Amino acid sequence: MWFLLDWELHACSTTTQPRQYDAGIELLRPRLSKGAQIFLPGSEGYKNATLRWSSLFAPVLAVVVAPRTERDIQETIKYANEAGSPFLAIGGRHGTTKALNNAKNAVGIWTRAMRTITVHEPLGQDGTGTATVEPGVQAGELTSTLFAQGKAGASTACDCVGVMGAMLGGGHGFLQGRYGLTADNMVSARVVTAEGNVVTASRAENPDLFWALRGAGHNFGVVASVEYRVFARRPETDAWAYEEFVFAHDRLERVYGLANGMIGGPVELTHYGHFERRVGVDAKHPVLPFWVIWQGPKVPTKYTAPLRALGPLSTKTGVVDITQLNGVAGANLSSPFCANGAEAVLSPTGLRRWNTTALRRALDVFASFPAHLQNSAALLEGYATQAVRRVPDAETAYPERFNNLLASLVMIATEDDDEQGKDVLRAEMKGYADRFRDALVEGSGDGLYAYVNYASGDEGLEAVYGYEPWWLEKLRRLKRVWDPKGRMDFYNPIS
Repeated sequence: MWFLLDWELHACSTTTQPRQYDAGIELLRPRLSKGAQIFLPGSEGYKNATLRWSSLFAPVLAVVVAPRTERDIQETIKYANEAGSPFLAIGGRHGTTKALNNAKNAVGIWTRAMRTITVHEPLGQDGTGTATVEPGVQAGELTSTLFAQGKAGASTACDCVGVMGAMLGGGHGFLQGRYGLTADNMVSARVVTAEGNVVTASRAENPDLFWALRGAGHNFGVVASVEYRVFARRPETDAWAYEEFVFAHDRLERVYGLANGMIGGPVELTHYGHFERRVGVDAKHPVLPFWVIWQGPKVPTKYTAPLRALGPLSTKTGVVDITQLNGVAGANLSSPFCANGAEAVLSPTGLRRWNTTALRRALDVFASFPAHLQNSAALLEGYATQAVRRVPDAETAYPERFNNLLASLVMIATEDDDEQGKDVLRAEMKGYADRFRDALVEGSGDGLYAYVNYASGDEGLEAVYGYEPWWLEKLRRLKRVWDPKGRMDFYNPIS
């Protein structure tokens, strides 16, 4: 999911009482590079660093360090360990898993200042090369930088999320049919471990860690940079055409029956839907925005004509390039979905096909939301999967290459409650989210698959990290090797 893919790499501690860092932090300053910064509560820098997309499962950060170099990350982790404090690395600050709320009085490692992208020239004769990407880079920045240099690469479908977090959990997006998941394009990574050591992970060095980073990486280290595969742009695929339809709720079965016919279609084809409230369109019922997106100058009429025949409430067409594509479904920097400070939770479900009976049940749940939850949406994502499927299942820790679709309820509340009120709100939202998810899971016949970058933390380890026993056992074994003290247990932890 586009706007909720973020990097939260963690360490845990038994510390429960508030700590004062304004004196002790001076021990860290001389160990950092000249450009690194330290922000204490009450400062503008601290406010910027701790503002999150969702406030419901926010960590408690006693101090924030903004590193500029790999060494800064290393020294900050060593300092936190020496102080007996948890640490938490943050990028775009969109993570919503409830485990984040267990981070109390943590040392925040805000990587936003580390956002250099270096494309390594020349590319190979096949048009493939690499770029080094630092951990503070946002998805829109990566796409725009590569495009300006005549390159393209797998990224996510929301401009404001952190690339690194998306990559560590898999990373879905519009180019995955051509190039695979964002994680599939990791060539190597520089990792600062929970103990403050720096290692390289690749197929040649620490290959088991490299396997784990690509799908479950939030558990294994703070990634200071990745070498990432990029591709030469081709003028014939620079244009992205789309047609947007908004349907009344009673068209659901017919719309998603047609969407099932798009699964497994050409690599150029993406379909994408929402459940939304648009009072100006329908004051009583949710509506169904639906996009057909095509990498090329015009969407073939074989995909759009049947949708037009269903009598949409409105239609819209356009052609953009990849740097504008995330804005088509409302995930660019200026969209409400990139605004911070929401009270939001997620509930994801991976699917092979759309079961329209199950979708109707899920839409009924959505339609029953009280007024303070009616800014919520459901995201129904159908990206191309050809290159995703070409990667063998066991090559990375990403556990669900067989699924074609990603559905996620995004619950957003408009109430501004105190902490006690937020507990009530969390429970209310979870009740609705469970009903929505259960409808889809029962209709799938496959059990729950919860994409780790969207997972809320109540789905169970198998649902998030894979049902095959050897898979989860391998992750647990590697966790014991790379994080034996469980310092990185604040993002859907394996241990």
